[in-house]
Amino acid sequence: MLGEPEEAVARSRDAVQLARDGSQPSTLVLALHFAAVLHQFRGDPDTVREYASANLAVAIEHRFAFWQAGVTVLLGWAGAATGAEGTVLLEQGIEAWRATGSRTYPAYFFVLLADARSRGGDTDGALAALDEADRVGAVTRERLCESEVHRLRGELLAGRSTGRAEASLRTAVTTACAQQARALELRAALSLARFLRDRAPNEARAVLVTATTPTGGLRNTPEMAEALALLRSCALVLNDLAPDVPEQPGSRPGTH
Repeated sequence: MLGEPEEAVARSRDAVQLARDGSQPSTLVLALHFAAVLHQFRGDPDTVREYASANLAVAIEHRFAFWQAGVTVLLGWAGAATGAEGTVLLEQGIEAWRATGSRTYPAYFFVLLADARSRGGDTDGALAALDEADRVGAVTRERLCESEVHRLRGELLAGRSTGRAEASLRTAVTTACAQQARALELRAALSLARFLRDRAPNEARAVLVTATTPTGGLRNTPEMAEALALLRSCALVLNDLAPDVPEQPGSRPGTH
């Protein structure tokens, strides 16, 4: 979230190892769960599946219904993210989680459901999941994925209502910025810049420059590489839009 992904991965790995070295299964499921969540935020479904599968075994063995439900959600997302049918499994996980009576993580789970439905081409279903994320987030005051809700909604609305899409994407950027969530700010800025590139390339470039300076721990991330490529693309668009400048007399080589 704060833009130090490599440090986050290292600390998560240490936490899992400490939990495995101990003898408390409740500590282990916690460490494995958040390791899977971390890699979900990083967009790494294979590693999510690795940690979530290990966690599922522990949750089943010790009858941790809450963690079993959460693991099912993450496994469903990992399936959808790799082109498999994961949406149904994800929905089952949310229903199992609701059955526990817990009010923890609801907005996050619905963001994952929106992402999975979007990948499957179900735009209406994805938007409905984001509306549910807003609803439960207002009750629980969960703000972890607030910028992601706006970002995903903006991307989904881009083909339907450009005004609403742009407003959502701008809100995503300002929300992440206010939370000092550098990684989510960069992600939101990418979505906004893609939207603006052909409409307002100068502003798209400015959005990206702000989000990529300084690079910090995001330097080697796929999002940073994409942002730099998009900056170059904006420059090309601006170059194409620039009016031809007539050649000045005496400016040809060899005329002086």
